[in-house]
Amino acid sequence: MKKVCDARGIAIGALILVFAVVSIGVNRQSIEASAIDRYLAVNPGDQFARQQALLYYSGYYGDKRCDVKLRYNTIKMVEYHANNVHIVWQNMALFLQDPAYLAQIIRLLEQQKKKYISDEGYYYALAECYHVASCPLLARSSLLPNALLAELKLPRGTRLRTDIDPQGAQKSIDAYTTAIICSKRDNNAPYADQCEEALGVLLYRLGRDKDCLRLFQADYPFNDSDDKSMMLLSYGCALYNLHRDRDALVVLRQVRSADTSGINDAPGRFTMVADSTMGLIELDLGNYAEAEMYLLSAGQTAARDANWERPIELAGRLLKLKRYDTVIQFCRCATTVAFANRPEIEGLLHRALSAREATISCVTTTRLAIGTY
Repeated sequence: MKKVCDARGIAIGALILVFAVVSIGVNRQSIEASAIDRYLAVNPGDQFARQQALLYYSGYYGDKRCDVKLRYNTIKMVEYHANNVHIVWQNMALFLQDPAYLAQIIRLLEQQKKKYISDEGYYYALAECYHVASCPLLARSSLLPNALLAELKLPRGTRLRTDIDPQGAQKSIDAYTTAIICSKRDNNAPYADQCEEALGVLLYRLGRDKDCLRLFQADYPFNDSDDKSMMLLSYGCALYNLHRDRDALVVLRQVRSADTSGINDAPGRFTMVADSTMGLIELDLGNYAEAEMYLLSAGQTAARDANWERPIELAGRLLKLKRYDTVIQFCRCATTVAFANRPEIEGLLHRALSAREATISCVTTTRLAIGTY
C-alpha cells in the first residue's frame, strides 16, 4: 500500500511540475528532470509526459540537448504513441547528425503500421522521417547551409545530405498521401492542409514540378493554413520552371503578405526569392522597369540567412542591360539590410560601379571631341 501511495505521490508531483512548465513557462534549468523520468518509469504510456521529456531533452526550452535521453524517450514514444509528430520535430537535428539513428526510428515506425493503419498522425510522422532521410533539406531552398545548421543548433561543418534516395522519397510521398486521405476522411482539414503543403514542398525539392503543380492547383484554393509562404513560393517557382510565367506572377505576388520569416515576423527570405523570381519573369517579358522594381524590393527584404542565388541572377542580367544605378542601389541596400558583406554582392557592386564610371568617361570624352561641352 505504501509503494502505491509513493508512486501516486510521484505521479501527481510530476504532473503538477509538467503542467506548471507548460502553463506558465517556468525556466527549465531550475527543474529536476529526474521528476519526469521517475513519473514515466511508473507511467510509460503517458503521452503528455513523454512529449515533455522529448521537448526537454531536445533542448527546446533552452537547455543543452541530451542525446542519450532523447533517443531513449523517442524510442519509448514510438513504442506507445507512434502517431506523435514530436518524434520528428524534436529529433530533426539529431536525425541530420546521425542517419543510422533516423534509420532505426523508421524501422520502429514501420513495425507499428498495423496498429496505426488509418491514423493520419502516424503516416505524417513516417512521411517526415522518410523525407529527412531521402531528400536534401536544402534542395531548391531559400536558406543557406550555415543558416539551417544555426537554426537547428548544429555545429558549422556538419555534413548534410546532398543526394536523393528515390526509394525513400517515394515512401515519403506514399506516407504523406495516406495521411492526406486519412485526414480528409476524418474531416480534419487543418491536418490535411499541413500534409499537402509538406508533400508539395517535397515534390518541388525533388524537381518534380509537374506533380507539385497538380497538387497545389487542387489544394491551394481550399488551404486555410496560417503560414502559406513556403507553399506559395514552391508553387510559384514550379510554375516559373514550367514557363507558365503569368500564372507564376499571380501566385508569387501573394508570398509577401504570407511571409513572416523576417525580423519581427516581417517579410524575409521567401519574399526576397519571390520578388527576384518575379523580376526575372518581367525581364523575360521585356518589362525592364518592373524587373528593376522587383530587384530593389528584393534588396529591401534581403535576409542574412537567405540563398541569394536568384536575386544575384536578376542583378547580373540587369547589369548586362546597363541598368547600373539600379544594380548599385540593390547591392548597397542589400548589404545594409542584411548586415553582411558577401563576396558575390561586393563583386557585383564593383562591376556595376566600374561599368558606370567607364560609361560616364566615354560619354564625356565623346562630347569633348564633338564640342558639346
